[in-house]
Amino acid sequence: TLEILGDCAVNTERNRQGNDYYRDAAEMVHSHFQREEGKTKEEATSSWEASLRVKESRALSNVGSIIEAAAILERSFPRSRNSGRERQPHANATLDSLMLLGNLLS
Repeated sequence: TLEILGDCAVNTERNRQGNDYYRDAAEMVHSHFQREEGKTKEEATSSWEASLRVKESRALSNVGSIIEAAAILERSFPRSRNSGRERQPHANATLDSLMLLGNLLS
């Protein structure tokens, strides 16, 4: 699959190529779930897509594209507010995605 090709590319330090594979895989997963659930947002639609977006962002950060990597995470895992106006993490956000975003923004 595209994810495995991305893993191979990143493990051989071809991060740009790995990023392309991860992005293509994430877009395929996103469009599949978007059709199934009728969603139109850019946010991650599944834990599988979420994992791919984290890999995509990590590959970009490895080549120094910090702003683009952070933008992918912020777009994929938007925070919502509950009734008490407290910010809540996205349902598909993982500790890994939140830590990576925090590291990119620091």
